[in-house]
Amino acid sequence: MTLEKFVLGSAPLVRDGEQEIVSTAAGNKTGLVMDADATGGAVSVLSIYLPKGADGAAPHFHTRSTELFYLVSGRLEILAGDRIEVLEQGDTLLVPRLMPHAFGATADSDASIFTVLSPGVQRFDYFRLLDRIVHNKADISELEAAPEMYDNHFTTSPVWSEGRGLSALDAR
Repeated sequence: MTLEKFVLGSAPLVRDGEQEIVSTAAGNKTGLVMDADATGGAVSVLSIYLPKGADGAAPHFHTRSTELFYLVSGRLEILAGDRIEVLEQGDTLLVPRLMPHAFGATADSDASIFTVLSPGVQRFDYFRLLDRIVHNKADISELEAAPEMYDNHFTTSPVWSEGRGLSALDAR
């Protein structure tokens, strides 16, 4: 959907099963629901499924957007700044721009998450790139070279590393 169509009053609609699905790690699935171009820049929307104990995103922050997490089902560990919260089904957490965050399913539960970035950022290609990296069709250096493009800036978090039982190298 073009910006012109959005501005003229079209209401973007993505029906269940219409979203593109990419896998960003073994068993993880990311549904590309709406990117910024479909919403006139208002939001970017993803649906994410993580199997038990799976890591979702390494510690990172956004310089332009606030990110909302809504837990559709399961349990989710989420780093918000310097603390880890456990979200239960139906919980919502808002992470302000510049706040380091990361997330992963708890060891005892799958997690289905709905995320919204506002204002929206063109990020579908970021998740497509992650998918190519996971499937050895692209190199991690491509991701590391584009933090501004996707407004995804990796950082480290000893709190997250310790809480998830990761080595410092694994936490990135």
